[in-house]
Amino acid sequence: MVVRLSEKTAVKNNASVFYPFRVLLIVLVWIFSWAMTADAEISGATQNRFVSDMKTLSSFEDRSTGTPGFNSAAEFIIQSLADLDFGDVQSHLFLVPTRLHHSSKMTVLTSGKTIAIYPIHGNAIAPETIGPPGIEAPLVYVGHGELSELSGKKIEGTIVIMELDSGKNWLNAATLGARALIYLDRGDSTKSFFEEKFEITPIRFPRFRMSLEKIAELFGKIENIRDNPGVEIVRLISDTRWENVTAKNIYCLV
Repeated sequence: MVVRLSEKTAVKNNASVFYPFRVLLIVLVWIFSWAMTADAEISGATQNRFVSDMKTLSSFEDRSTGTPGFNSAAEFIIQSLADLDFGDVQSHLFLVPTRLHHSSKMTVLTSGKTIAIYPIHGNAIAPETIGPPGIEAPLVYVGHGELSELSGKKIEGTIVIMELDSGKNWLNAATLGARALIYLDRGDSTKSFFEEKFEITPIRFPRFRMSLEKIAELFGKIENIRDNPGVEIVRLISDTRWENVTAKNIYCLV
């Protein structure tokens, strides 16, 4: 029997959230379950192995095609299959065009502090690229981006900070003339938060993700930005581009 494990070549986000090894994990868990128990009941050992493997894969963070996390996850899966001693485990390599993120950063001009941010691949074509000298604009916090929260704030020409669980409200900020948007990730993000923000058309509106801890590192409490909109001036630069990268199909002969 041949178990062919294929990674998804379409990359959606970012950061950390849309991972190409979902199918691999499902098949891998099935193999563990089949190998370690002969009945329908999954043993405690198998459950512990599953939790351990999930933690290991999560530790690689961004596992989108072409990233270091992608290669680490692939090697982990290959080694896990080899450890089960089913038989021959091999990789089939092929090239696939993908948006590869090299670096993105935000600099606070008043303090000179610079910190890494992560792009959201929010459309089907255009990468979140901002070349030198970058975008310089005031920072405005808009909560969940509802029109009622935008009312009374100057949005045109600004860089907006918006809560990640805000649906498609990024369109409100883009329509009102914001130059870019940074999602505030409070650490309880789900896959749906990113999927609902994806747009088929190649709208040129750079969007990024930043953790609450990183925001606090730069500005203190988020209330400092909310209560003083436009006071902090920041610069965004981002290097994300389409490149051919090596992807893998992993297979195991059982």
